[in-house]
Amino acid sequence: MNCMKLNILLTFILLLAFNSCDRVSEDESDFDNKLYINEARVNETEKILLKPFDVTLVRTIKAAIALPENHDIKLQYKVDPSLVNHYNSLYGAKAELLPADYYEIPELKDTIFAGKVTSNKTAVIFKNMNNFPRGKKKTYVLPVTIADASMSVLKSSGTIFYIVREGPPIVTAANIKGTSLQLKNPGSSTMRGMRKITMELLMRPQEWAVADAGISTIMGIEGTYLWRIGDASIPNNQVQLARSSTYGGNWTPSGGQLSSGAWQHVAITQDLDSGEQKFYLNGKLLEKSTGGTGGSINFGTTNFYVGESYQARHFNGYVSEMRVWSVIRSQSQLQESQYQVDSQAEGLEAYWRFNEGTGNQVHDYTNHGNDLKVTSGKSDISWVDVELGGEE
Repeated sequence: MNCMKLNILLTFILLLAFNSCDRVSEDESDFDNKLYINEARVNETEKILLKPFDVTLVRTIKAAIALPENHDIKLQYKVDPSLVNHYNSLYGAKAELLPADYYEIPELKDTIFAGKVTSNKTAVIFKNMNNFPRGKKKTYVLPVTIADASMSVLKSSGTIFYIVREGPPIVTAANIKGTSLQLKNPGSSTMRGMRKITMELLMRPQEWAVADAGISTIMGIEGTYLWRIGDASIPNNQVQLARSSTYGGNWTPSGGQLSSGAWQHVAITQDLDSGEQKFYLNGKLLEKSTGGTGGSINFGTTNFYVGESYQARHFNGYVSEMRVWSVIRSQSQLQESQYQVDSQAEGLEAYWRFNEGTGNQVHDYTNHGNDLKVTSGKSDISWVDVELGGEE
């Protein structure tokens, strides 16, 4: 054998030996075409934060394999309560199993057909969310897993954990810069003859008025009973009740200077029987004094505005949870219900949540029909996403 043939033969033997060392049998291979939940491959958990008015939510899952097979793959899903402890151990949580009243998987069986790598979508329905236990600050988990299949399941992606908990009560607010709102049906308004009044809202001023005496309007009737911010002789971030002498004249409560760029809960109460008036900021009583005792407050007219008064004087910022009451709310009541209140609570005459998210009308959540609409010719409402009142 000459040297050339010998070199070729040696090279072939070396290549064969090298490839043999690197090759393993099918049984020894780390690769196996296993079944998994497609949505769990990237992240085995999905958080569901419930919004205040959610009733039914739907999520979908698909079974998947890496390579198509030449036969159908049969599988079945189930909710496995035993995996709750596994989830808690894995994530250091204290979640509870989501009660059966709040979910449904209409079709548990599924198929990946021959030649395909995914199944059809399976619906996981979260229902009766309007009855979900609110205010409990609990976390619930729903472990949906592949329980039975005609091929092996990839353990790390064979289960998806739905984490269900109450989200923040406020997820939408309104920017009313340059706009003006009036009652749609002032003639039928219940905001009349009020001898006791509480006005409150969540607000986030963006900037303060400079022109026209530096006045920004919250709500009320010019020259009669108007809740505003600023005036010619006070700072333009100072809360003021601009009232006729019947109700005690102008009142500029101590501590009433607001911050721009921050959400604040602001409330004013006045009792026209006793004359007592109070100002609250973020649930803290900052002034208690005596005002007028004459007349009664009537907001059910075409002159009642939100966000505008004489010569515009618009409020530039975001608003939410605006309410008018014909009763005096206590400090504890104001503190406990800043982010949401029972729409049928006694004395609640108008409840504007500003959570529509679209359009130029604002619904009154009481049964009194005190809906608002944007005044003709004024700027549209600009809706924004927020998260207020949730857990830290």
